[in-house]
Amino acid sequence: MLMNSFIIEDSPTGLTYCFVCGVKLEKFEMRVHIKKKMRKSEFYHLKCFKPRLPQYIREKDITINKLEDGHKKIFQEWINDWNSKYFPLDSQPTSNNAISTLMHDKSLSTTATRRRRILIEVFKFLDIYDLSKSLALVNKEYYHATWEPELWRCLIVRDFNEEASIDNNLRHKYFELFKTCCIECKKIPNRCNYYMCPLIKRILCLNCKNLDKYKLIGKTEIKTLYKICPKVLNIKFGISRKLVSVVYYGLFLELLKNFRQKNKKTVLDKLYEELDDNCKLVRDIKEIDTANMDKAFEKFGRIERIEPNWDCDNHDKDYKMLYNFIRSGHKKANFKKIFQSYKGENN
Repeated sequence: MLMNSFIIEDSPTGLTYCFVCGVKLEKFEMRVHIKKKMRKSEFYHLKCFKPRLPQYIREKDITINKLEDGHKKIFQEWINDWNSKYFPLDSQPTSNNAISTLMHDKSLSTTATRRRRILIEVFKFLDIYDLSKSLALVNKEYYHATWEPELWRCLIVRDFNEEASIDNNLRHKYFELFKTCCIECKKIPNRCNYYMCPLIKRILCLNCKNLDKYKLIGKTEIKTLYKICPKVLNIKFGISRKLVSVVYYGLFLELLKNFRQKNKKTVLDKLYEELDDNCKLVRDIKEIDTANMDKAFEKFGRIERIEPNWDCDNHDKDYKMLYNFIRSGHKKANFKKIFQSYKGENN
């Protein structure tokens, strides 16, 4: 590493000149002396001298040669002023320095190199699948970083709220918890109190299994209850333990809502070609809540049938036809006939 190295001294003769201003350096005048290999030495007035490198000047890089006390004080003020602009090269960053959080965080008990510590700080925010598969294939450095115990200690705290001893094989410890902990509550259920989710292949305790976001609906139920073809929703099904095509119920409802919003926009765009908001049909279509178009009838805790949830007092056949199209994509409307019925009327 290149450093600012020089000699500070009282000039022993009056035969040298300042390299910057060209003025003669008097005998016993303080000067900066820089030795050059294969070239003549350079001499400077202290006020003319500017170190070549913009960095902290260490004591061990300065040679003080026969400097009187008054000059020592002047030089000390000069060196303090210069160093005040730079961070000391020999000391650790202080705790309030931005670098310290990343490079010298006390939570990191690893003995890894500085660069690997940086990778650990980044990797601990990533998905476990990226860490265990993708990143390890990037290069040798990334591979070794993905095996660092401190990384897996951070991940165990993040994903399972558990402190682990750095002495253990923490990568194996993480995957042991990954396979046995409930994905929702982070607790390890006993043998009689867990359920393996068929889609994500993760453990759920029986309490968490009953949460709405983990409920499943099959392809056949979608067809029979909602009277809609799953293909139009572009659903990616998984296979349950009973070899039935299933999807999370919450995900299905979100896809269904988006499908209906798209249909509603198509209908309104078409109606606005000939009609406006003065038409009651247009106003009623605008008020349709695409997230609340179904009325479910349950029996013994299971949905027995689903019917349209007419959410306004417009029950004419044109409204119902458009409502059904928005709801399921079936029975495309005859807009030409609708325009003939409503155009020119003040509804």
